Amino acid sequence: MKARKTFDSSIRERNRGDRKSIASRIKKACILLFQLIFYTRLKYIILFLLAVIIASIYWNNLLFNLLKQGFPFLFSTAIFSLIVHELWSNRSKLNFIFKIYFKSGILTYLRAFGIALLTLTIGIVFYIYAPEFMRWGWGNLVFGNSANVMFQPLDTANQVGQHVSELQGNHFDFRWLFLIPVWMLFILALPFWAEVEEKLFRQGIHSWKEITISSIKFGLVHLVMGIPICWALTLSIPGFLFACRYKYAYHRHLKKFKDEAKAQTDGVLASTADHTLYNAILITFSVVLLLLIS
Repeated sequence: MKARKTFDSSIRERNRGDRKSIASRIKKACILLFQLIFYTRLKYIILFLLAVIIASIYWNNLLFNLLKQGFPFLFSTAIFSLIVHELWSNRSKLNFIFKIYFKSGILTYLRAFGIALLTLTIGIVFYIYAPEFMRWGWGNLVFGNSANVMFQPLDTANQVGQHVSELQGNHFDFRWLFLIPVWMLFILALPFWAEVEEKLFRQGIHSWKEITISSIKFGLVHLVMGIPICWALTLSIPGFLFACRYKYAYHRHLKKFKDEAKAQTDGVLASTADHTLYNAILITFSVVLLLLIS
């Protein structure tokens, strides 16, 4: 009888432990979701989606269609304004931008270029041979394409510049005057965005299993940006490579200085540099393509 009570007590303790473990995981997931929404670009996308949903429910079809035609411009203006606001909020950290772009070293640029080239190559091949449903992104519903909606300000600036060039009727391409300032704002904001994402998806993660899972999450979370499913899965590759960079820098610093906190800081800084330059290369490439297309 005593053994039975002991067994029952053990079962209850184990069940209680399982419930605590599940509750802890749910809490951790909720905290991660909160951080993703309020400390990254996702808050911009969510606000925009809510506006679209409300408009589609309460407005009649004619007004909604008229509003939908102006969505790209309105969305681009909102993103542009929020980027300016974020840069102004981080104006005391401009030395961080300088450090990322001018003190990271040539190897960081070469590594970022290699990651960007690898990602584009695999992504394009994957997109060509992927099933139709994997080529879909919610951006199709609003903008008519499934590209990253964060690039919408670039597309809008290009269209406005092209329209101005047509109105002027001369040979000067006014797209430069609109695209370059938007490009510069993106370049300045990228280090802060990359740092947040590196802290969320790379910091404190060291085992290969955790790195793989976190990299897949990193890729899939970009679905909220309107990109196709196949591209979201492809982004797991740069996520994995950024994690490798973090892991290398972390262990090198820890082995040399025996300081866990500073090792994590050094690891995040290293992966943030790779991530920032990778994004900068892709955005610059996008701007060059827009300017080359007449």
